[in-house]
Amino acid sequence: MRLRVSLPDVSAALIVAVVIAMPPRPAEVKHAYRHPQTYAEPDTDKLREIARLQAELVSSPPRAADVDSLVDLLVEFGQSDDAVRIASDALERGAKPRWLAELALASAHTERLELDVALEWAKTARQKSPTEERVRIGLFISELERGVAAIEDGIDPRREPTKFRDRVTDPRPPVRINN
Repeated sequence: MRLRVSLPDVSAALIVAVVIAMPPRPAEVKHAYRHPQTYAEPDTDKLREIARLQAELVSSPPRAADVDSLVDLLVEFGQSDDAVRIASDALERGAKPRWLAELALASAHTERLELDVALEWAKTARQKSPTEERVRIGLFISELERGVAAIEDGIDPRREPTKFRDRVTDPRPPVRINN
């Protein structure tokens, strides 16, 4: 029996030899966090805080205070999709206290300008929140309601941000003294 070596066999052998002889490629893990307007690199302390909070969230059930802090940091760096995903996941896993995780989810949806969804989550959070938090959440809900009304009136917050902001922001102080 004769051994025949063909051109494809030689080519395959050469490719395998080159792959084996190549030096290993260095693998470097980098974060994806940048300031959304300036693309500035976040400082090391904020990156460590993001990593610490992400590590804390693997506990079961996750702490809603950690969810809230992480959502704030992610939104600061323009990662609102991740913020929504993390808050939703924490709620599914039974974050405690639930109302604070719901409020964090409402905040993340607000950053994505999904105000109707944010409004529903904020209302749900207010129902379950302690009495001392209801006023603060109520102010947030009022702004969301004005935002939803502005969008329904045809104001696009992406194209007309100043007009939208003027419509949403209440010029009156939230508390009046000595009417």
